[in-house]
Amino acid sequence: MSYINNTLPVRIKILKKLYLNNYLLQIGYKQIKTKSKVPLEEGVEYLVEIYQESTMVFKNLQKVLSFDVLEDGYDLFLKTIENESFYIDYVLNNLLNAKSNEEYEFYKTMLFAYSNGIYQFAMIYENKPLYLEIKTSKNKSEVYIYFDVFGKIYFVLSQGTITKALSEFAKVCGILKDFIPNITCAKCEYKKYQVMQSFKG
Repeated sequence: MSYINNTLPVRIKILKKLYLNNYLLQIGYKQIKTKSKVPLEEGVEYLVEIYQESTMVFKNLQKVLSFDVLEDGYDLFLKTIENESFYIDYVLNNLLNAKSNEEYEFYKTMLFAYSNGIYQFAMIYENKPLYLEIKTSKNKSEVYIYFDVFGKIYFVLSQGTITKALSEFAKVCGILKDFIPNITCAKCEYKKYQVMQSFKG
């Protein structure tokens, strides 16, 4: 089964609920029937880990996060690292010069998040969508990342050190262990801010 990724989570789409806990789903260009003890939503995409045991087993389902990206999102992130004030100047300038209601609402979400100490970045990285949220407080920074390859990753920074790191995918934890030794495979309970949507930057 070449469409099974043995290293990273795989994106699947639930095409149809058949009967009881049976579903028709799509993996790549393949359509297969499977059972799930967890209720799944028709038309929704999930990231899952697939294991080949006596049968094909799906573990750790995670809904694919839907968000719009900014064409200059990566550039915004880099400039904000160099100068934090660039972020709010960027948001206010785009908010005041919004050309549509959708665009206005998009930047308003970013402004409201900023007022709560949250920086939001939605970008394309390595040709895949990436959402990054940084929540700052006096003693620590919480970082929430959704990357189409790894799913959700959450970590806490304190005085430049990662004190906590979580991923729900065991395979992702295994890959990142060399870079983040204290990463733990556990459910991420961090409640992200409202994701920017309804505007194609």
